[in-house]
Amino acid sequence: MGRANAFFRVLPAWKDFFEPSDERRDVMVCTYRYKWSASEAKHYAEENKVTDWYPGKWRREWMPGGFVDPNNTGVNYCPLRYADVVLMTAEAYNETGNTPKAWELLNMVRTRAKATPITDANYSSLLKAPQVYDLPYIEDGDAAGKFRTALYWERGFELAFEGQRKYDLLRWGILGDALKFFQTNMDTALKGKYVAGDKFVKGKHELFPIPLAELQANPALNNQNNPGYE
Repeated sequence: MGRANAFFRVLPAWKDFFEPSDERRDVMVCTYRYKWSASEAKHYAEENKVTDWYPGKWRREWMPGGFVDPNNTGVNYCPLRYADVVLMTAEAYNETGNTPKAWELLNMVRTRAKATPITDANYSSLLKAPQVYDLPYIEDGDAAGKFRTALYWERGFELAFEGQRKYDLLRWGILGDALKFFQTNMDTALKGKYVAGDKFVKGKHELFPIPLAELQANPALNNQNNPGYE
């Protein structure tokens, strides 16, 4: 895996949604950066302002010391993690009527991260994010809906910055709603750094256009492109 620069930032509210005991919080959100001190001949950590918090995964400080080629790393990228599989299985159980089994699996992931397992008794008080953002595009009036709400946040807590979120929101049919909702509710100081809510067109951008060559090669498509790309 080659090097990368942190050109996207973490919303400050995201850090507050984690329990203090949840070990994922300080891995997901890096509130500092290393700077070089020429006088001391060493790097030192300096806290960033809240508008400059960055993803903290795959950080250099986990790697062995000495010379480091910035185009290489000893931290392997994992395209499919066990926790992802567990949460997908939990989702499948919930959508097929076995919500208790779904909770068991979701809480297995939370327990590993030292987060408190979610129960009926602590659901409303434990999940801080739904207290702040009442998601209008997820109905949580029944047991299955409560699990969907918890899963919405849990997959974010567990898999943040691993390239999964867009496809989760697409699968749930709420990508456009989520982008607009968070743009409306985010800190005004950050709006200039968040363009997805401005550019996304619901009903169009969930799909890519079909390439012209494919349209011309397949008469069954009848020259009909995906919605919005006609």
